[in-house]
Amino acid sequence: MKKLIICDWNRTLYDPNNNCLFPDTLPFLEGLKNNILFLVSTNELNTSVPSKNPLISRYFKKIIVGQPKTKRLFLNIKKEFPTLEAWVVGDRIGSEIKAGKQAGCITIRIKQGKFSSEAPLDNSEIPDATVLNLMEAAEILRS
Repeated sequence: MKKLIICDWNRTLYDPNNNCLFPDTLPFLEGLKNNILFLVSTNELNTSVPSKNPLISRYFKKIIVGQPKTKRLFLNIKKEFPTLEAWVVGDRIGSEIKAGKQAGCITIRIKQGKFSSEAPLDNSEIPDATVLNLMEAAEILRS
């Protein structure tokens, strides 16, 4: 069944510390290309703006850069595809996971890198699934 999948950029698909994609980013995207994929990034100053990267941009229906990851943003994305089950994939509990849950999305936290030790402050920040890498997330999304 086709899904709406909203992915975070920094520290989820892209490693800003090493200025490159995580090794499993392209296999993750390739394995999910039959779904509707959106990419969100708050960092418009990032030198690796995903919309300028043809390896990345071809997988996404839309790339949204420079907007905060809020309930409103995710609800607006969901409005475009109201019949699809909506998922949010990200590494930050307090931003993409919380906002995704508030918008009624199913959430997957990628527990890697700088924010891997973050803990939920309340129930609104508890992801539906927590994985260690993108390939684990892809398995959940394909099921």
